[in-house]
Amino acid sequence: KVYGNLFNESLKSLDELSMVITSGKLRMSDDERLQAIDKIYLAVEDQYSFLKDFTNNTNMLSLQRKSEQAQIEMSRKLFGLNR
Repeated sequence: KVYGNLFNESLKSLDELSMVITSGKLRMSDDERLQAIDKIYLAVEDQYSFLKDFTNNTNMLSLQRKSEQAQIEMSRKLFGLNR
């Protein structure tokens, strides 16, 4: 769900950028156009930072779960417990 939302937000940013840089789509001065591009850039940069952090956190959680599962399995073997 998180990745889907990020994907949709990225598409919105691309659409917005396309409108800003396409001649005749919006009536803007060059300064306004550059400001809009900077705003889009900052939004995409924030999304990318969030994506990296989220991915790192989910990877860490996955590794922790695998380690815990391995510990549970080892404990079961040591104590002769079967599922």
